[in-house]
Amino acid sequence: MQESQKDTIRNIIIVGNSLTLSSTVIAFILFCFFKENRSFNFELQMWLTLSIFLYSVSNLLPYQPDTAWCPVQSFFINANLTSLTLWSTILGYSCLITMVNKRHLENYKNT
Repeated sequence: MQESQKDTIRNIIIVGNSLTLSSTVIAFILFCFFKENRSFNFELQMWLTLSIFLYSVSNLLPYQPDTAWCPVQSFFINANLTSLTLWSTILGYSCLITMVNKRHLENYKNT
């Protein structure tokens, strides 16, 4: 891979993970703001969002195989990929439940 291609990929990683970090910070602020409305699903999403935050931080830090940070960084990246799958599944399930409840309420209003 040419050096210019590596720089382009690195810039894409920096921009993408910076956006993810800012989004997760906003999510944490919202989690704190809606503290009284927390459910199990909401709490699980909070912890999985923390995992995504750590994943983004791990991706933003430079890869240095000779340091002690490398195994920790590798663990965060690999473990957090699993949490991304869980987070997406839970978010999809929440959307489904919201749509089902909304449809149920609309049917209830019509009767």
